[in-house]
Amino acid sequence: MATIKVIPPELAQRIADLATSTSATPLHEARIFVTLAAAGYTTDEIAGMAGRRPRYISWCLDLLGLLPSGQADLEAGRLPVTLAWHVARLSSANQNLLLVRWARGGFSSARHAERYARAIAADETGTPA
Repeated sequence: MATIKVIPPELAQRIADLATSTSATPLHEARIFVTLAAAGYTTDEIAGMAGRRPRYISWCLDLLGLLPSGQADLEAGRLPVTLAWHVARLSSANQNLLLVRWARGGFSSARHAERYARAIAADETGTPA
């Protein structure tokens, strides 16, 4: 059964085009993509409109799981985007823990923080890191 689209395809394409502007950050793209998803478009359809791979669309959408403080840090350039994605996969409590530690300089590098986030995620889900 086909999903009903509440935004016509022509308008959806114009909205998707906003995500391809050079000034669009991954979080800005995510907000555009979630609008299209809420309008009934699939990840594959959004990817086609935006000229991106479906995995990239999903990756951007995952960023919306960041706590507001994490989103603010990402937008301000204080949180690297790949680390932000790893943090977004954590529970709110663990996001807060990791974001505070990152802000205080508690990691030797972004890669160190990513490894820490992956370990926490594995602990939360009960799967190997």
